[in-house]
Amino acid sequence: MALFGQLPNVLLVNPEAGFNSVKDLVERARAQPGKLNYGSNGNGTTNHLSTELLKSLARVHVVHIPYRGTEMAKKNVPVLQSTLELISVGEIYVRSNNTEKTSRYNLANLSLSVNKPVGQGFMTGFLRVDNLTDKLYAASTIGDQEFGRYYEPGAPRNWLLGLKYSIAL
Repeated sequence: MALFGQLPNVLLVNPEAGFNSVKDLVERARAQPGKLNYGSNGNGTTNHLSTELLKSLARVHVVHIPYRGTEMAKKNVPVLQSTLELISVGEIYVRSNNTEKTSRYNLANLSLSVNKPVGQGFMTGFLRVDNLTDKLYAASTIGDQEFGRYYEPGAPRNWLLGLKYSIAL
């Protein structure tokens, strides 16, 4: 028998559960055998076996919920995610002799989502706002030899609001 590798493990707990330490978790598990659950990314994985070792050493009984991979395990933990995109577009010459150009512009886009376990699956609510500041800008240029150049305006502020329910099969 030989050591062939070491992997770090992270213990994630829902903030609403009221645990401030591993000691708090172990004490509650001892007081309520079989009432607490833990998820892993599958049977026999490092996360599963390391938690089984913790259960054995702490002499507690918690119920294992194996997921099919890390993504499903992560999605069953309530998570708020946000993304802010900043896009900067410089001047673009629109004539072959470089005598005419568009103005530079900056855009900001924002997206928010929250995942929450519901029943056998999880609910995801999401919001995306493009062109957050409602910036006026020329998105493209159309050249016409008879009538000259035309600038097409970029999209104004727009948003998407959605709700998705997913179940693992």
